[in-house]
Amino acid sequence: MTIKAILFDFDGVIVDSVNVKTEAFRELFSNEKEHLQTIINFHLANGGMSRFVKFEIIYREILKKPLTKELSQELGERFSKLVMQKVIECEYMPGALEFLQKYSNQLPLFIASGTPQDELKTITAKRDLTNYFKEIHGTPRSKPEIIHDILERHKMQPKEMPFIGDAINDYKAAIETKTPFYGYAQTSENGFPAHTKVVHSFQELESALFTK
Repeated sequence: MTIKAILFDFDGVIVDSVNVKTEAFRELFSNEKEHLQTIINFHLANGGMSRFVKFEIIYREILKKPLTKELSQELGERFSKLVMQKVIECEYMPGALEFLQKYSNQLPLFIASGTPQDELKTITAKRDLTNYFKEIHGTPRSKPEIIHDILERHKMQPKEMPFIGDAINDYKAAIETKTPFYGYAQTSENGFPAHTKVVHSFQELESALFTK
């Protein structure tokens, strides 16, 4: 496989921020005690999905309440306030920064995240990550939209840009766009289909991508 670029999810791949987002959902829906664990379980099962899409599904299918555009916006703003500084300050996933430092001079690196784009760009700038990435993309565009756009503009074939993600929605985006997928998981309990290529560290990822 000739690799011309690498695409990364952000939360849970580059930075260790998954628990930050989980606790934000717990805080946001703390008044819904009867449904809180169902909401948390739904959030955890749908990593990589836009928070606004999650709000829609939570209200429609779990709370069975109407969700106005204004309320969705308010929830999004509260969520941002809960997570922004914590994501700026949280640890990197082990080996992630070293990988970026090594390969950003050799290949174009991209991010496709479920985080709103403005928020994502603020976080990456505050963490001094911007220069490691050719482009940084978040919602409202879906990951398949982002991937198709990158491939088209940079004249790459899907097989030339592996996608590294930690969630089933990342896997689904890779399948839809025919990009090679590597699941990143720190434990053997990862929720990916049995045949998925899974790496547990950036050292394993480096070997998987670049060892002939």
